[in-house]
Amino acid sequence: MMIVSGGGTRRVIPWLAYYFGQYTILYLVGLYIGCGDGIFVDSYEIVFDAPYGGSPWREIYRWYYIMQVSTYVVACLFLAGDSRKGYSDTLVMWLHHGITLAMLVCSYRMQYIRFGVFLACIADFSDVFLELSKLINYTLGEYVSVYSFGIFALSFIGIRVVYYPYMFVPVWKHFSQAGSILDERHPYAFLQGKYTWPVGLVGIYLLFVYWSLQIVKMVYGIVFKNVRGDIRDSGEQQSGWKGANKLDISRPPAAVPLDRDPDTKEKRSVSQPPTGKRKAE
Repeated sequence: MMIVSGGGTRRVIPWLAYYFGQYTILYLVGLYIGCGDGIFVDSYEIVFDAPYGGSPWREIYRWYYIMQVSTYVVACLFLAGDSRKGYSDTLVMWLHHGITLAMLVCSYRMQYIRFGVFLACIADFSDVFLELSKLINYTLGEYVSVYSFGIFALSFIGIRVVYYPYMFVPVWKHFSQAGSILDERHPYAFLQGKYTWPVGLVGIYLLFVYWSLQIVKMVYGIVFKNVRGDIRDSGEQQSGWKGANKLDISRPPAAVPLDRDPDTKEKRSVSQPPTGKRKAE
């Protein structure tokens, strides 16, 4: 994704700032709840200490879940539009949003509240750096945003690929061995099956691995091929990986000499006017 100028950028920046603020708030609220209610202790405790009826954090939990579910519902609405048309991971995004929404709603109804908060919080952490990288790309330029993108890549792979399975292997063991905490007459008791939740966790993890491979491919392109562009976008991938859009991250883009046309870069005479292809700001 390359930096652009004019009205397009001015329209994009507020949206990027909104998403950056959104994920930052969600992460900080989740971190506040997790530290205050002792969630981030051990994965066994996250599951076994499920009932929260008498917890003083009950109301905060409820509003946190409302925020999370609303975020994914809005994301699905945008996904249904044309904003991601041409992206290769659109189906993967639908799978991710669908599984995550189902696990959020069911974890709330089944009283696996602390488990749901923990899962959402570790996901929001890397999203903060992703949106920050996009915001930097459209304000300071791509030659700066590649560094923030590197931080995002490390946080995404470190948390969602390395840390995630380490914490949730015990959860798999719990759901496969422990009995249900719900009465069999509970409307959501059927979701307490032996493999229901483990399969959901593994499904999300496989999506994390898929995106990690895409991130590694983008980092490889930046470092070794000096390419720019989102490889998920068919248009940018074609121009970037075929060598048309090169990126030198060691310095800002050089200015076009005055004796050359700013659009075609061809040498022109002093009396020759510009081509007029570029609109003035």
